Amino acid sequence: MSPGGGSGINLAIANAFASVGADVAICGRTESTLVAAAEQLREHGTRVRTAVAARRVCDGSPDRR
Repeated sequence: MSPGGGSGINLAIANAFASVGADVAICGRTESTLVAAAEQLREHGTRVRTAVAARRVCDGSPDRR
């Protein structure tokens, strides 16, 4: 599982795992970004799962981005 796996270093990590045959799961805030990343990862011939998710602060304080 690679949180934030739709882009950047986390996508690179997911690509590294997929390139050696691992099935991967990625999550992130934007579905379209995840769909594009999943297509890229599937080129390695592995299974890819995606989940749209956003980090939330449970104590009621604002989400810091």
